[in-house]
Amino acid sequence: MRPLKADWHYKRGDIYLVDLNPYRGSEQGGVRPAVVVQNNSGNYHSPVLLVVPLTTKIKKESMPTHCLIKSHCLRELSMAICESPRPVDKARIQGYLGKVTKADLDRISACLKASFAWKS
Repeated sequence: MRPLKADWHYKRGDIYLVDLNPYRGSEQGGVRPAVVVQNNSGNYHSPVLLVVPLTTKIKKESMPTHCLIKSHCLRELSMAICESPRPVDKARIQGYLGKVTKADLDRISACLKASFAWKS
């Protein structure tokens, strides 16, 4: 994990270790990897990032809002939980892990479209 400098530029598709505590009910919590899904302009100008949490508990693979992610920067096969995107303050970011492939980012985008019932 790489520590971040003050002038770090967050990018769509980056994977960060994020502190999602506190959480409520069925929200994803804990310190876990998450993929930035917000556009790069928003990432640059906003103090908040929109992320999709990852989990190593592989369940309900066939859901249209779940997709598997295998990345060299992740210790285990992980699943993007695209029905649970959430805004996080950049202060919650604990470190840079790497990035997803373009194919993985395209699949995450498709899962987000399914989650929000976007047609195109």
